[in-house]
Amino acid sequence: MISIVVPTLNEEGNIRRLIPSIIDVFSGKGIEVVILDGRSTDGTQELVKSFSRKHHYVRLVAQKGRGFANALAEGISAARGEIIVTMDAENHMPSEISKLVDELIGGDFDVVVGSRFMKGADVELERKRLLSSNIANRIARVGLRLNVKDCSSGFRAYKAEPVKEAVKKLRTKYFSVQVEILEKIKNKGGRLGEIPVHYMKRESGKSKFRLKAAMSDATNLIKIAEENELENIKRRSRKMAESLKSRPGRIMKSIRRMGQNSRRRSILPKSIRKRINSLKSKITRRQ
Repeated sequence: MISIVVPTLNEEGNIRRLIPSIIDVFSGKGIEVVILDGRSTDGTQELVKSFSRKHHYVRLVAQKGRGFANALAEGISAARGEIIVTMDAENHMPSEISKLVDELIGGDFDVVVGSRFMKGADVELERKRLLSSNIANRIARVGLRLNVKDCSSGFRAYKAEPVKEAVKKLRTKYFSVQVEILEKIKNKGGRLGEIPVHYMKRESGKSKFRLKAAMSDATNLIKIAEENELENIKRRSRKMAESLKSRPGRIMKSIRRMGQNSRRRSILPKSIRKRINSLKSKITRRQ
């Protein structure tokens, strides 16, 4: 079964279009639709309940915690399928879900990302969202060594077991949770795939994107990357200690390499550090 998880907060207009589109694509066969709602006040919950009465595979799950990362984690944890697809209520096309799932199975991946930045993608993206996505993706590729062009996309297909494990004990709170999930799956030996998709402009409701929250998450991602680098250094140190007795001639070369790594001022290019600091200054002045 495929579980389609959609986090919502005041998305009545988009849900009114999305659920019928999913039903049309799959004819209700082999799927469940999990709407994880974060205390909507616009009628989203009532609308989902009305769909649930007609279609037993549509479920409303009320969010217990707060924030987007928590909503995504609760939705994934509540999913019952062997494959879990996550998507937004407003930007992603149900007709492309099968493409993600086919690539997941055919390529034997643990996750396949619907990319906005691959050749063949069709994207309508706000400038501020584009800036935030570019920063998050640069951190992910350079700092976390994720070989994915669009690490912050929320349109994905997962094998259930690795993603359910990945959403435990999250360190990010907002939309950068998408990057953290990929990082955790990769560090467990998971395989990451990617295909181009369409990304539609929001037609109704208000965007939940906030620049301050995005910058807070960017800072957390940098910390995660630095922690990973420190763990890598510790791991290399242990290997050096183990090989000292049998391979003393190779130790000095490893020490010199570690010394070079430790002298790096940052895992990020100078241009990205300047952009982040500039945005932080603007946020501080507005407060």
